[in-house]
Amino acid sequence: TTAFAADATSSLRYKENITFLNIDTAKIFNLVPKSFTWKKNMESKILDPKGSDRPSFGYIAEEVEEFLPEILGYDEENKPKQLDYKLLSVLLLEEVKKLKARVDLLEGG
Repeated sequence: TTAFAADATSSLRYKENITFLNIDTAKIFNLVPKSFTWKKNMESKILDPKGSDRPSFGYIAEEVEEFLPEILGYDEENKPKQLDYKLLSVLLLEEVKKLKARVDLLEGG
């Protein structure tokens, strides 16, 4: 068997109130990735996970909040703190499926 993180529970037996996704998945196209380096001071409570000054990349939670607050985690002051990239992948897959359907249609499939 393959080991997964404890919170990776996709089984129906752990879920209720299941409905179709009602988020406009096209909003992912509004997100703009950024390059950055992690702050090292303790006041920010963010440390470089790699222990270096090398650039990293990703999205800025405050910018994502404008379009997709549903995929953010918030701190105790209700300020955007982190993006749940696992949830972003669900939205990405839905957009890929839409693009595939369009390509299939255009190619006569």
